[in-house]
Amino acid sequence: MILNEQSGDDRKAYVEFFLDKAKIPKHRFRVKYENGKVAAASNKGHGDKADMVNAFRMLILSRWDYRKEDRGDKFWIVNLDTGQALEVEFYRTKSKGWRWRCSTSEENIIGRSTEGYVKKSDLIDNFHYVVMTPWKIESEE
Repeated sequence: MILNEQSGDDRKAYVEFFLDKAKIPKHRFRVKYENGKVAAASNKGHGDKADMVNAFRMLILSRWDYRKEDRGDKFWIVNLDTGQALEVEFYRTKSKGWRWRCSTSEENIIGRSTEGYVKKSDLIDNFHYVVMTPWKIESEE
């Protein structure tokens, strides 16, 4: 199981790999809190499970830092091990909720929030918890 537990934070989350219910099932991942609420998910289904696992590893298991010159609602984070960058966007939906998404330089969205947040500070907290916080692997199932 892949877990995110932070000291001083009572939230616990885990990652779930699954096949979606499309006519031709695709592999996806989602981050779920212990209470069952989905915190984030892959943006698209992957025909090959290995591709989905790679997208998951890139987004969730990598060590990220902010590019210092970028701030605001659209910015870049940099992988501390590989130097690869992802574009992060905080945006408002038509229903006025805040969401985030992460994209590669080829504009492939690899992960996103699964709900709209009324307060931007709650969205930022979700993004930090899911993407910027180190996760630990107890066992890969």
